[in-house]
Amino acid sequence: HPYPHPHPHPHPMPQVSFSLLLTAAAFEGPNAVERVGHLPALLAQMSSHGVLPRAETCENLITACLKVDELDVAQQVHQIAQRAGHVIDDALIAKLERRVESARPRDLT
Repeated sequence: HPYPHPHPHPHPMPQVSFSLLLTAAAFEGPNAVERVGHLPALLAQMSSHGVLPRAETCENLITACLKVDELDVAQQVHQIAQRAGHVIDDALIAKLERRVESARPRDLT
């Protein structure tokens, strides 16, 4: 290596961008539930680095969460989008709110 790392590690970690990981998490297909399940940890890691996802990415992630019924994660992504000042599609947010409301336990008394 022409530029040795200051702290050589026997098993260097691959460098993967947050945007690539977010794109993979939002990808439809096999293991979508598992990928979406990793979002909270990924979003926390991004936050610790002061990185916020773009508005379009937030919309894609919310859509992916809704498809696999991960409403808590979808709400977390929406909160991050709001903190970032992103404007998210009204219809998508309305869909999220309807799903959250219908998932709430009903008071049957």
